[in-house]
Amino acid sequence: IRPRAVWQGAVWPGAVWQGAGRRVGSVNQRTPLVSVLMPVHNGGDFLDAAIDSILGQTETDLEVVAVENGSTDGSSAVLRRHATRDARVRVIEAGPVGLVAALNLGLAAATGRYLARMDADDLAEPDRLELQLAYLRAHPEIGVLGTAHDYINAAGTQVGSRRFVTSPKLVAASLYFGNPLAHPTVTIDRRRTGELQYTSGFPDAEDLALWRTLSRRGVALANLDRVLLHYRVHAASATAQDSAQVGSSDVDAIVVSSRWRADRARWAISRTFNARARGVTLWAFLAGVTALNLLNLRRPEVSRASLARRSALGIAAWLRQADRNRR
Repeated sequence: IRPRAVWQGAVWPGAVWQGAGRRVGSVNQRTPLVSVLMPVHNGGDFLDAAIDSILGQTETDLEVVAVENGSTDGSSAVLRRHATRDARVRVIEAGPVGLVAALNLGLAAATGRYLARMDADDLAEPDRLELQLAYLRAHPEIGVLGTAHDYINAAGTQVGSRRFVTSPKLVAASLYFGNPLAHPTVTIDRRRTGELQYTSGFPDAEDLALWRTLSRRGVALANLDRVLLHYRVHAASATAQDSAQVGSSDVDAIVVSSRWRADRARWAISRTFNARARGVTLWAFLAGVTALNLLNLRRPEVSRASLARRSALGIAAWLRQADRNRR
């Protein structure tokens, strides 16, 4: 993929790009501790605040790698303004290449040991990176660390929240039930994960496919049970809350990486993955949970005890929701 423009020096400080996204020079040769990867497509009125929330982090040893992905709303000018004011902002103007290609261009550009994701319309808590890095240093076995987050609307008012399981074994087991890591919350230790690459084979599930790939490699995934990101939901946002329709590519991303027989894996996972959002009945969910545990008992992919525990948590959550609906 060839970026549409090359920027350097006093125009957009940072890396010099040519060819297929290859870094050939840099104004600032110092390697930052953290690279914050931010794909930008029509960031609109929220882009300034998103960038400021990263530049204002208590952990200051960072760079922002912003990949401009064919915006038509002036986002390019916003990025240029930030880059001229703060040398930590580096911009790749990629043109309309799509999200996965933009993410991979950013991965190739990032120089930090740690890679943090950020969306162009969200807000990070000021100590987000500091707390995630402290946890990763204290737990060197963890390769990917997400956090809890709340939901905010276009005005910045909180409209909901979401928490996730935290322990690595439960996170791995949760991949059969939904996405257990919120993509814009994660910070990754690249020394632990090795080379990273998003795949375009699963539309809108590129993050889930990556978590599954890393988990199968033996990389531990975990979450902090603390809200460190404000996830904005608005008319133009790419994703909405959990009630949104879930596409089949999520299930595909899990099935194709499974060591179980594909037809059996699909039968089970299509009944357990984001089941309530997809309109799966309770009885179908229970059948899927049973099939999952039998498959894992016969040919383990994750800890049997952790999958059984995660299954119990899913059933309990479903029953609580059913009880609330009856009231």
